[in-house]
Amino acid sequence: MRRMLVVAWLASACGLPGQVTFEVASIKSSGVRAGKAKDGPRPASLVVKGSRVEIGPIGLGELIRTAYELQRHQLTGPLWMSGQRFNVQAKLPEGASAEQIPGMLQALLAERFGLVFHRERKELPVYFLVAGKGGPRLTEADPGADSAPRVRKAKGGSGGMKHLAIEAVTMPGLAKRLSGLVDRPVLDRTGLAGRYQVALDLARADIRKPAKLVGKKGGREVSNAEPDGFSVFRSVQELGLKLEPKRAAVEILVVDHLDKMPTEN
Repeated sequence: MRRMLVVAWLASACGLPGQVTFEVASIKSSGVRAGKAKDGPRPASLVVKGSRVEIGPIGLGELIRTAYELQRHQLTGPLWMSGQRFNVQAKLPEGASAEQIPGMLQALLAERFGLVFHRERKELPVYFLVAGKGGPRLTEADPGADSAPRVRKAKGGSGGMKHLAIEAVTMPGLAKRLSGLVDRPVLDRTGLAGRYQVALDLARADIRKPAKLVGKKGGREVSNAEPDGFSVFRSVQELGLKLEPKRAAVEILVVDHLDKMPTEN
């Protein structure tokens, strides 16, 4: 087992042939420990200005999820991962793009925090994204449309409603985005191919505090994310889609080794 972990670490640290890494990177403790703010948890920021990348303050768990593009449920490791937070400042090598940042973070985690992990599948509560009654009410995206989400204050909305618009998104891409809003994995089961225009009106409270399971009712799991009480579900229904609670096997990343502090910059 030890030999397998060493091999995994070397493969992760060295990367695949041609893997792009940061030109330089600095990791410093933010001096702030994770805690619950009155208005909910504050997400870390990732800002790219030219070749400069700034991330933080961010816990190790969130940094790993960012690097491997995971949802919260897809990462298992020591509880302290989300405790101490760090600020990461790095420089992209010439010709690199922002889309390559996750791969660069993977190499950074292996080199500076000694990250070793393995993957396995685990059955978890999930939502299936499916067609609703009457079928989907979606508009196909224009060729070449931008896939970057745009957020603004919803017109006529109250209680801090936000309007999230995406000019072009696939159904798997929409499912992935919804996963972060309903506190469990969302799996695309619509059978729809192509890219579509999507708009969601979201309450600020729903964005800051995703729905969590609260118990069982009539032998089935229920949550405070029922359609009548949670803006994400209402917005999905307006697209002619539906989120159905299910259980399914989901691939997760299990941390085998992780240093609490990085090696020196």
